[in-house]
Amino acid sequence: MKGADFFDLHEQFELLYREAHENIDEIAERIRVFGKTPLSTFKDYLAISRIKETATNLPSNEMAQEVLNDFKILLELMFAVVDVTTEQNDSGTEEMVKVFIHNIEKHHWMLSSFLGK
Repeated sequence: MKGADFFDLHEQFELLYREAHENIDEIAERIRVFGKTPLSTFKDYLAISRIKETATNLPSNEMAQEVLNDFKILLELMFAVVDVTTEQNDSGTEEMVKVFIHNIEKHHWMLSSFLGK
């Protein structure tokens, strides 16, 4: 990333990266609770994900927009997970995902504000 927004976005993206890493670990632990084995490679995740990699040399506003687009996808999927967890009486997973939703909605608002939307 280059440009006048470097420091602001670099710090924000680093925060999002750390949070995603922690969430992935928490999700993997939750999967293990049910006796299943979570995916473990980035290649495996990309193969099933609706979120795809983008170019690495995007202008800062396009990078922020890509993250916003990814947040929309994540929120759609998480709302669907909440529906399933409610049907299955899985309050542990439901609570975990609702925390993720709350955090992503806040990040979405902040990046939208950054982009003037």
